[in-house]
Amino acid sequence: MSEAASDWIWETDARQRLVYLSARFHELTGFAEADALGQPLARYLALETPVEGHRSLAELVAARPPDATGGFVCCYRTREGQRRSCRVAARAVRVGGMLLGFRGTVSDITVEVEAQREVRHMSLHDPLTGLPNRILLIDR
Repeated sequence: MSEAASDWIWETDARQRLVYLSARFHELTGFAEADALGQPLARYLALETPVEGHRSLAELVAARPPDATGGFVCCYRTREGQRRSCRVAARAVRVGGMLLGFRGTVSDITVEVEAQREVRHMSLHDPLTGLPNRILLIDR
């Protein structure tokens, strides 16, 4: 199932070092799965902005309660250096209260983020001249 998903699926050990990556990881990032295994998850994913007071992905993932749901926005770079936006869902893997690691998914949302940015720009600038419009003037 993980190989057919459009998202890339990951799993780490308790120290947040990658122990599993679906094939989609290579398709989206260009990095070989074998080279990424054993590396810290934070090497490939970073928070866009602080979340819940946490500045790093490692802090955020480790601090999430076991029953936490929902995702957060991160970014990653492809092997060619292209910056991409993504939504990460993560949860701790525990057995008998002992932390074994973490697992989650990464959904690429770059197109969605760029579309939102374009809509915001269009709402604040004149379409013909590209100059700030009245809404932006009042806002500033």
